[in-house]
Amino acid sequence: MTILDAKISKYIKNYKLSINDKDDLIKILMTLKKDEKREILDLIEKDAGWIKKLNNNLKSKKMAILNKDANAWNNIINDEIEMLSNIKK
Repeated sequence: MTILDAKISKYIKNYKLSINDKDDLIKILMTLKKDEKREILDLIEKDAGWIKKLNNNLKSKKMAILNKDANAWNNIINDEIEMLSNIKK
């Protein structure tokens, strides 16, 4: 585990989520590239509320996949695009 991984994990473990949600989110985030992890860490260092947003996004994607709901998936992606464009402004 890198220092970057450890920092992200620590923030998530200290956030108010269920243990399963924490574990799932950490597992997913650990698969990202280093520069993507850095961006995630920057976001959660500025506002820990991003952990909840990331977790909700992950859970929504899981449900869309489980339900084979392409419309829900497209809505999630559109929401992501909008959220990301607001960050970069």
